[in-house]
Amino acid sequence: MITNIEEAERLITSLIQRTGSNVIRKESRVKPGNSRLFTDKHEGYHVKFTKVPFRPDSEKQGAARELHLKLQHAINTFEYRSKHLLLPDELGTMVGLDEDLILDLCEQQSKGYEAFVVTVLAREIVLWVPATEFYNFVMRHDTFMKFPKSGVPVCYVPTGYFLLWADPIISVPQIII
Repeated sequence: MITNIEEAERLITSLIQRTGSNVIRKESRVKPGNSRLFTDKHEGYHVKFTKVPFRPDSEKQGAARELHLKLQHAINTFEYRSKHLLLPDELGTMVGLDEDLILDLCEQQSKGYEAFVVTVLAREIVLWVPATEFYNFVMRHDTFMKFPKSGVPVCYVPTGYFLLWADPIISVPQIII
């Protein structure tokens, strides 16, 4: 069971090493519950950990109602990729990332890095999506909101839209006759 971002970092680091890459730089605490890992193969992983994912409230009243309904529609439409992996309390949730962080990830790609958004669920399920796909989803489906307290827009993608992290399949090449 993962309980904090440091444990999530250790899990992701071990998974990265199993692919043949090594973490050469770590940016801890980019923001609470977030960190970044960079590998020797020019990959950048934005690691996000949260104990309780964000769940839009379709019963919300007032000014935020329209946004919550839009987020709920995105979940209902696009949660299909990893829905089968999610527990009932994880279904209907979204992964949120501050807009400045996702824009920075997209900028990392312009510097030659492959950038990924990785979310670690408390029960050690690792889900990922390429950073540009995360950004494009948010822009295409208008799934971001600006919180008045922080003033920083948060971009949301359904948790079930992410892909399951799977170990690479490694085998000796064979000639089939």
